[in-house]
Amino acid sequence: MHSTDETTLLRSSDKMTTISTNEFSTTSMVSTGARMKQETTMGEIKSTSMPSTEEIRLLTSTVETPSTTTATSTIELSTTRMPTTESCPTNMVWMHCSCQTTCDDPGGLNGCFKSCDDEPGYTCVCPDGFLIRDGACIPLYECGCYHSFMGVISNGSLHVNLNCTRRCTCENDVLHCEEYSCSNDATCQSKGQSSSCECKEGYWGNGTTCQVITNCQDVYNGLSTKEGIYSIHPFSWAHEPFQVYCKGGWMLFQRRVDASVSFFNDWITYRDGFGDLNSSFWLGNEKIHVISAERDHQLRIDIWFNTTNDASEYLHYNLFRISSEATKYEITLGSYTGSFDYDYMDYHRDMKFLPTIRTMT
Repeated sequence: MHSTDETTLLRSSDKMTTISTNEFSTTSMVSTGARMKQETTMGEIKSTSMPSTEEIRLLTSTVETPSTTTATSTIELSTTRMPTTESCPTNMVWMHCSCQTTCDDPGGLNGCFKSCDDEPGYTCVCPDGFLIRDGACIPLYECGCYHSFMGVISNGSLHVNLNCTRRCTCENDVLHCEEYSCSNDATCQSKGQSSSCECKEGYWGNGTTCQVITNCQDVYNGLSTKEGIYSIHPFSWAHEPFQVYCKGGWMLFQRRVDASVSFFNDWITYRDGFGDLNSSFWLGNEKIHVISAERDHQLRIDIWFNTTNDASEYLHYNLFRISSEATKYEITLGSYTGSFDYDYMDYHRDMKFLPTIRTMT
């Protein structure tokens, strides 16, 4: 196949999409630039393209002036005694006015308790090791859910220790603690005063269990329904996880939005992929082969014509895959359905891939 447009491949349960602007020749698909925008989707991969924009997807004291008149000034010193700690309520001490936390919110996430206004001054406050509860100052260990290492855990919250080996929750002032450990595919991450197990790149789960993200359908089902760039790791991919652009469970493997990225490339460049996932790109024949070979994918090509009403057409195939490099990434297409009366991809069935730049071997 030869293409400067977007193409996608995806499995039957997954989606891949390709968007491109193509004319179909006897050897390849060639972009028509100003005439149309085409989107191609395969199984889990989906792709979209435009005449100049193509996209491929897989399924923040008052101062008074001195008077000239003579005045008499009198200074009086008060003999009133300052309050002392003994005059404060139980457990409180006479100190500078400060922000104090409560048993219900020991981290001060929802603000703090103040027994005075914002003006500088002294008042009765709870010292370190004490918290406010029902207006009284009590020791930490008398708060409903107190842990010797984790401190006070507020009702309805969860706390994991720094090395992610123990998890505690507080319900109705009753503390519940249990053993906790991260999956081999997760790491312990500190989050303020608590920690959590986070799945590594290319995996999804709650941290104690993590599953491999193999395609955009996995992203959509278990990680996020938001369109964007995600890392996946197909089972038969022997290298590090790689990034793809997912949209509604479809994976884009080609997008062409402008002339900033050249699609006039050789075999190796098309094999490895090129461009920017946020702009124009080709995912790479080897990645498309690995994804499409793991399970059945569908292919959809959507075409947007360069008109004021954004008219569009589409082609859909119930099966799509490409073979390995050893067999020149030969394309397999299933049955056609779509808005066109004619299957414009029919000529390309069982064809081998042809790059735009060919070198002698």
